[in-house]
Amino acid sequence: MADGTSFEVDPERVTSGSSLITELGSFAWGILSQFNTVMADTSWTGNDNNGHKIRDNFVQNRDSTTNTLTSLAQALERTGEATIMNLKTTQGTQDDIIDGINDQAGEYGGRRG
Repeated sequence: MADGTSFEVDPERVTSGSSLITELGSFAWGILSQFNTVMADTSWTGNDNNGHKIRDNFVQNRDSTTNTLTSLAQALERTGEATIMNLKTTQGTQDDIIDGINDQAGEYGGRRG
């Protein structure tokens, strides 16, 4: 249990949270795919002057939404990956510290950790 002066990590909880973030990223990619499929057709805007204005406006808004959804999916995916990388680094650091303590304790005839 952390006493306020040390840092502790619960690997299972971090892994579980990371999995949820990664799953949200996958879900966002799915939404993006569906959005692109549904919004691809612009034939409904017509071919007159007003239709061209509507199409230009529609395409600009559609593309902006696509870019936003792409950024969201990438961010979620990368955050999940980065969280796991950070966990592995933290665990490696903890292991190195424990090994160092045990090495020093061995010099004094005892074992700690």
